[in-house]
Amino acid sequence: MSSSEYVVIRNKYTGAEYAYPQSAHTDLPVLAVEAGFPERVGFSRWDLLHMQEYGHAVRVGTAALSLSITYDEIE
Repeated sequence: MSSSEYVVIRNKYTGAEYAYPQSAHTDLPVLAVEAGFPERVGFSRWDLLHMQEYGHAVRVGTAALSLSITYDEIE
């Protein structure tokens, strides 16, 4: 996995999905996944890892974060 890839987990009790960076050595944020779109969340990577460790969440897949920038040139 590259540093821009995320692990996606689902909370067993609420059904909410979250994504945390695969790498611990990155500045990428932890995200909530709502209808396929990233949202801000107050959890840390550590919080999500512990959700999995204690059985409150299960890993459901991976995701990649990308950025597309478009602009109009000024002449």
